[in-house]
Amino acid sequence: MTKASMVAGVAALAMLTAAEPAVQAAQQDDALAALDAKLPGTLINDPTRLDWPVSGDAKVKSIRDSSIPGGAAMHVQVRTADPKQPWTVQASIPLTAGIDKGSDVVIGFYARTIEADTPDGKGRIGVRFQQNSEPYPGFGDKTLNIGTDWQMYEVTAKADRDIAKGDAIVSLQLAGAKQVLEIGQAFVASGATSLGSANAAPSGTASVPVPEKLAAKGTVINDPGNRNWGSYGPALTAAPIKVGLPGGTATHFTVAAAQPHGYDSGVAIPIRGAIHSGENLIVALIVRASPQADGGATAVGIRIQKDAEGYPGFGDHDLPIAGDWRMLQIPMQSDIDIPAGKGSIVLHLGGAAQTVDVGPVYVLHAGG
Repeated sequence: MTKASMVAGVAALAMLTAAEPAVQAAQQDDALAALDAKLPGTLINDPTRLDWPVSGDAKVKSIRDSSIPGGAAMHVQVRTADPKQPWTVQASIPLTAGIDKGSDVVIGFYARTIEADTPDGKGRIGVRFQQNSEPYPGFGDKTLNIGTDWQMYEVTAKADRDIAKGDAIVSLQLAGAKQVLEIGQAFVASGATSLGSANAAPSGTASVPVPEKLAAKGTVINDPGNRNWGSYGPALTAAPIKVGLPGGTATHFTVAAAQPHGYDSGVAIPIRGAIHSGENLIVALIVRASPQADGGATAVGIRIQKDAEGYPGFGDHDLPIAGDWRMLQIPMQSDIDIPAGKGSIVLHLGGAAQTVDVGPVYVLHAGG
């Protein structure tokens, strides 16, 4: 069995722009602590890392793309399949704490299939919580069918053994098919049975009701239950959190360091309906924020844009986001045509070191 090279890439939170490594480390520690406070249970991995050891007959490289949740991923081409022994190609996610027998553990990770030699065209990833030393005992084995769109997948298990700190990993077993996969940020927590991610279900299946006060104002043209959002840019990380809002899930964004421009880091939220020039729209989103690291106001911009080179758009606004959950309603009028499935609501988050939680987002044709 050959050894693939270590992946060089890391997730977006690790791409900090501070000049001094010590400052970078302190910012990253603060961001991880804030994320741990938001997630169910206790975070027991470092989601800023994608430099996971990959073994077996696979070609591996790191990629960066604004459409990838977190802005970065590991691209894996599995050249030799062995469905009966899928661990012959595997990525090992190190854990920062041990696992106690009887505890609940959960992993959520973003992934998509580029191509796969399978009957349904979906990739195969086996997930196992494991001791990383002989005889490699583990538990929670589950095989996931990975679709072609970015989605967060979850696996939950109850530990049937103790695994010591430094010896505990999550194994992603990749030899179930000859395939090309992209795997993004991963979040592992103990003491929880779910990360509360709507993305654990296939895109579009989560049902999020439209608040009555919005339903009377128009027709919704996006899927507020689809949280397959594309976050991008340096110093930004995104993680699902459980909240008492419609759908039960929000996304926690942390910007570890302010960028030269607000649009340097952000998130694109897909719109499935068509938009025509001259139409009146309402964008409504439920949000909250922590103060900027330097004590200033939260700096978030919003616009609707076409997902095409040049990214033409309209409706640019600066959002007044408070510390408590609020529904903001922003009226916009389109001056361009955007075909169905080719538009996004874009939030520009890079203007400050800050944290912003974004719950359901609704886009309505006003009056229609």
